[in-house]
Amino acid sequence: IGQPSILPNGNFQVQLMCGTGLVLTVQYSTNLLDWLPLQTFTSTSAVTIITDTNVAGHAIRFYRAVVP
Repeated sequence: IGQPSILPNGNFQVQLMCGTGLVLTVQYSTNLLDWLPLQTFTSTSAVTIITDTNVAGHAIRFYRAVVP
């Protein structure tokens, strides 16, 4: 996972580096116990950018990438 950043509009963004053809699910949590899917995709390049546009109003969010 690349360096995460908060964009000027408040959105969270991170670069994922992985092999092409890999199916990944990016999940988020507010308590590290309950995880919800943010996005599931098949990587088409070595670097994929993930953006969470629903960050506003949340005190803190944790993210992880998993292979389903």
